[in-house]
Amino acid sequence: MEHPELLQRLKCIGLTGRNVKKIIETIEHKQRYKPFESLKDVVMRVKGLTYEKIVDLVENP
Repeated sequence: MEHPELLQRLKCIGLTGRNVKKIIETIEHKQRYKPFESLKDVVMRVKGLTYEKIVDLVENP
C-alpha cells in the first residue's frame, strides 16, 4: 500500500488509523476486481466511505 497522497487526504477529512488503511486496501482490491464507474459506485462498494466523505475529498484537494 503506497498511496501517501490518498492517505493524507483521507486523514484531512477525518478518517484515521486503521480505518484509513482498510479503506485504501478496499479501494485497491475493488478497483482491481472491477473498476469504479462513478463516485456513487465507490460509496456503494467501499465500506467506511459515505457520500459526505466523498464530497469532502472532492472539495478539499
